[in-house]
Amino acid sequence: MSETNIPTPKSSGNQTQKTEIKSPVNSNLFTNKKVLFFFGIIILILIITVSVLAGKNSQVSSLKSQAQEAYNSGDYKTTIAKLTKASQIKKGDPTILAPLIQAYSAEGNISGGESESLQASQAYITEALQTDSQNVDSLIAIGYAYETAGQYDTALTYYQKATNVAPASSEAWFHLGHVLEFLGILNQANSDFNKALSLDPNNPQALMEKGNMLLSNNDLQGSYQAFLQASKEKGIDAQTQADALTAASVVRRMQNNFEFMSDSLALSQQAVKTDPSFSPALSNYGLNLILTGDPADGANYLKKSIAANPKISGNYNILAQHYLVTKDFPDAISYYKQAVSAVDNDNTIPSPGAKIISKSSYEYSLAKTYDLSGQSNQVLPLLKSAVQLNPQIDQELKYDFSHGVFTDFGSNQDFVFLMPK
Repeated sequence: MSETNIPTPKSSGNQTQKTEIKSPVNSNLFTNKKVLFFFGIIILILIITVSVLAGKNSQVSSLKSQAQEAYNSGDYKTTIAKLTKASQIKKGDPTILAPLIQAYSAEGNISGGESESLQASQAYITEALQTDSQNVDSLIAIGYAYETAGQYDTALTYYQKATNVAPASSEAWFHLGHVLEFLGILNQANSDFNKALSLDPNNPQALMEKGNMLLSNNDLQGSYQAFLQASKEKGIDAQTQADALTAASVVRRMQNNFEFMSDSLALSQQAVKTDPSFSPALSNYGLNLILTGDPADGANYLKKSIAANPKISGNYNILAQHYLVTKDFPDAISYYKQAVSAVDNDNTIPSPGAKIISKSSYEYSLAKTYDLSGQSNQVLPLLKSAVQLNPQIDQELKYDFSHGVFTDFGSNQDFVFLMPK
């Protein structure tokens, strides 16, 4: 057997020269460390991103909660401020945009600045439609924005879309019925109100419409109970609750020849406490104060109601009636004139036909006040206009003439022509 020689490393002096052998294991470890470092950076970025998003979501959630609380209390300016901030943090969120548009409309509706509120919310309407054109809450809010501004046909389009998208939404059917009522399509409106109530028997707005329908059928007790029930529903916002309490107060006053005036007064006072800026509540409370023997304070509340919403013509009319009864003719004339001027832009009157009848009534009352104050030269033009607007008012003319009003015109051919045959 031959001996095998194994080469040994060459040495230089006492130093042994070693041949370096690169280990593939060490190379992979180095590469893996770079990969791990890279993924660590990604994970860190993700953690930071998630943390930031969680913080933003928490902030948005807090803002939405504060906005809802403000809305329920009737503080629409705070609601708008909170939701505007939330919308800047989280763009295109329907749960922010829909209540923001709604808050603008509610603020405009309560103050008489409906058109201005629609304009202010237009950018959010556009954003909501671009983000999710099928969101039912957004469609209802947009429809309401146009409805409060008196653009009923546009509002109808959005409400119809809402009922198509969410046929089980009580709120969508209520709003569809409401705008149809303003458009004078009453049979379909009542059908939609009933649909809304069948889908949600506790819908306060649908209960309000039930009260109105019962009232139109002279069921005063049923109407009163419906309004009262609406005012007690959970989660109801301040304006809707004040509206329900005011309606209940009005019906209660009508029952049994003013037998329940104390109840009516208490309900009207509660309505004002619920929403001190709600014009119909202020007006009704003022009228109740006058009827219960406090005319000075009552007139002050009526003036507050006008300041709260200058567009409601009925408030001028009530105050004018008060001054007419007290024979303060200059103030009565002034407020009747303002009622006539306000009626065309009064969005609380549900149809064009109803506005015509209201205007006729205001003009007739103004003519009557002029006659009683001795300013007979102003009478005939107003009477002619009133009868032209509503020919049935000639029956009231006949009654007043037989009771000593307009007697100076008994032989005037124009006046005779106005009298019912």
